[in-house]
Amino acid sequence: REKDMLFYDKDALDRKYLDYQSQFQRISLVVRLLSTLEYWVFALLWLFLFTVAVIIYTVIGNSIFFHRQEIEIIELVGWRSSFIYWPFLLQGWFYGLISALCALIILILVSTFTPVEFIDGPLAHLHDDLHNSLSNMFFIELSVFFFLGIISSFIALRRYVKV
Repeated sequence: REKDMLFYDKDALDRKYLDYQSQFQRISLVVRLLSTLEYWVFALLWLFLFTVAVIIYTVIGNSIFFHRQEIEIIELVGWRSSFIYWPFLLQGWFYGLISALCALIILILVSTFTPVEFIDGPLAHLHDDLHNSLSNMFFIELSVFFFLGIISSFIALRRYVKV
C-alpha cells in the first residue's frame, strides 16, 4: 500500500481527465455503441413482427387444413371464392385484434407495476409520456397487427386454397 502511494502521479491523472481528445474518444465510443444498439433493437422489432406473421400464417393454415372438406364442397358447388376467403381473412383480422389487446394489457401491467424507485430519476418523463400517448400507440399497434393478420391470412389462403 505504501508503495502505491510513492508512485502516485497526480499530474498524469489530471492530464488524463483534462485531455479533451481522450474524452472525445470515449464519447464517440459511447455514441457508436448506442447507434449499434439502436440497429439491434430495430432488428429485434422486425424479427418480432415476422414471428407474429408466421404464427398467424400457421394458425390460419391449420384452420384451412381443418376445414378442407368444406372448402372442397364450396368449390364443387361453384360458389365464388369470397365465400372461402372472407371467413379466413376475418379470422386473421380477429387474431390481429387479440394480439394487439394482449400487447396493450402487458404494456399497461408492466407500466403499472414498475417500482416507483425505478421510475424516479431519468426515466420519470418516459413513464408520463407512455401514459399520455397510450391511446395513439394502441391505434398504431392495432393497425399493424390487423395488417399482419390479414396479410398472413391471405398468403396462407393463396397457398392452400386453389380457387
